[in-house]
Amino acid sequence: MIQLTTEQQKQVHDDRQHKEHEEMLRAARARIMQGIARNNNRSGERAIWELMQNARDLSPQTVTKIILTNNSITFAHQGEPFDLDTLSNLIKQQSTKREGDNNKVGQYGTGFMTTHVFNRKVHISGDCRINYKENNNSYKMYVPLPNDFCLDRSSDDEDTFIREMDNELSAVENLYSKGGKEEAGTWTSFCYTLTPEKVEKVKNQLNITTRLMPFVMAFNDHIKECTIENTNDNTCTQYIKVNDRKILPLLYNNNICKASTTIQVIKNDIKSDIIITTLETIDGNDRIVIPPLPMGFDDTSKIPTQFLFFPMLGTEKFGTNFIFHSSRLFPTESRNSYLLPQDNDGLIVKYKHNEQILDEMINMLFAYYRNNIDQQNIPLDFANVNFKYEGEDSVTSSFYEKLQKMFSEEFVKWKIIPTEKGYLSIKDDKGFVVLDSSIYNDLDEEKLQKYIPIVTKYAAQIFTIPNKNIVEWSQVVNNWDPNNMRPYYAKLEKICDNIKTKDNDLHTFLLLLKDLGKTGIDLLESKALIPNRGGILKKSGELRNGKNITTGLYDIAKPIFGTRADKLVDTEYVDIVTLIEYTRADLRDEIKSTIDNLRRLTLNYTSNGINSPKLLEELNDTVTITNLICYCSAFTSIESTSVICKFSSIIL
Repeated sequence: MIQLTTEQQKQVHDDRQHKEHEEMLRAARARIMQGIARNNNRSGERAIWELMQNARDLSPQTVTKIILTNNSITFAHQGEPFDLDTLSNLIKQQSTKREGDNNKVGQYGTGFMTTHVFNRKVHISGDCRINYKENNNSYKMYVPLPNDFCLDRSSDDEDTFIREMDNELSAVENLYSKGGKEEAGTWTSFCYTLTPEKVEKVKNQLNITTRLMPFVMAFNDHIKECTIENTNDNTCTQYIKVNDRKILPLLYNNNICKASTTIQVIKNDIKSDIIITTLETIDGNDRIVIPPLPMGFDDTSKIPTQFLFFPMLGTEKFGTNFIFHSSRLFPTESRNSYLLPQDNDGLIVKYKHNEQILDEMINMLFAYYRNNIDQQNIPLDFANVNFKYEGEDSVTSSFYEKLQKMFSEEFVKWKIIPTEKGYLSIKDDKGFVVLDSSIYNDLDEEKLQKYIPIVTKYAAQIFTIPNKNIVEWSQVVNNWDPNNMRPYYAKLEKICDNIKTKDNDLHTFLLLLKDLGKTGIDLLESKALIPNRGGILKKSGELRNGKNITTGLYDIAKPIFGTRADKLVDTEYVDIVTLIEYTRADLRDEIKSTIDNLRRLTLNYTSNGINSPKLLEELNDTVTITNLICYCSAFTSIESTSVICKFSSIIL
């Protein structure tokens, strides 16, 4: 039997510890490199929120600042400093959050690796708290980190990377051998050196952070203050949460309340207060930002609609512009969305949980507006519903369809659309409509500006319609009812039916019909819409283009050929449709026919085979001798052998 000596046993133990340490370092390196490889174009935005998230977990009254210079970005906070565990876990990229610790959002988990999109080296300054005992009493001291303390993940060589990490861990373990102080310093900071190209990118990302910060503060009771400074353009914006949030209980449900968070914004020394209003459960776990949004922070196209304390970047076009937060929801691994229903049995428990919570939150939202009808006139962008899923997962597709139906069936009941009669729901009145999409879908911005006011004028003569943003409200209603099955729309044909006379806007309206192509041309052919020279509206097939018939000639000739003059299109409308030309030869033939008929009924009139001429006045005809003289006077000679000149010699 072989028995190891004490020294040999120690050697085996040390070898095993060394091997485990090496394996830990290699596993940590692999984890870090995988995290860095997952960084993408939006990782810079997320990186700032990851740093904010870690700071939020370190203080019940978090104070932070972000400073961008021409070569670096620094994030600093006044929360609890590192201790030996949190600092070593940061180096190894292990989360310090424990299972069931719902008060913490991150604490240096894998999300911290997104910060390496700035630089794979991060310089850290601050203190490390070291707990110790003396005479069975617990004490703590704060040891400043070395001036050159840096997390270096820049090397792609595995051995070099591991050696750097091992040195960093050794530096942490050596901290307690140094002297400390009784009080911690104010700030802990993370500094990343930037290339000129990255400075510009980070500037844009910081602008997004500045825009979203008030919503983050409304969802995070722990965050008290944040300063965002860009020394490149000399801008500084400071957000300070003012006192406690105001909570208003709601009478219809004791479990729901309405809250307002007041934030003082100091921008380049100019102060203003903004208010974020939320609808939330009484415990604050579920919150929905409701309108109005503060001016300057109200561009919903740039605001994610899903938050889990911090924005889920990529949810700006989720389908609604109400902004949701719930600490009860599971995010996707990449934290760019809530975990939504999908064809994956391994995730069914979590996504079913999420679906139930979202249903509860949506119903909480709907119940508030049902019980507060005077608040239903929400802004147009909040009224829009557009849950679209373009993937192939049938489970996800069904979920989006369900959300679209839930919101659409609710919003059609709300008094939400502005009209001359006040705010109405689209179901209030059979005469309340919006524009059919065929009117505006194919128009560019210039044509919308040109035509829609005219369409609105004509539609308002027969319908109740929105009195502002009519195209936008029409699009919103169309999204509520994408199959266009309900009687909510002012059809172009109905508008055309109501046009009976020429007015100053008719020409522009007819140009719209022309620009609409076949739809408009068909209406011009079937509806009397184009004025003739007498101002009477005609179908396009009933008209001719008398471009060579001057106004003077038309005026003297019209009394002679009477209603046949109705076929000449108004000269200002010749650009609407292409018409058969009405020439001077056509006019001559019309006049000749009229005069021949008058001769037959007057000079050549016979009765019982006897020539019995009549006076023109006896015919009760609209043509008078004055008309004939006026027409004939247009001709300067009576020597011609033409019928008109011969007729002139007779009447003269």
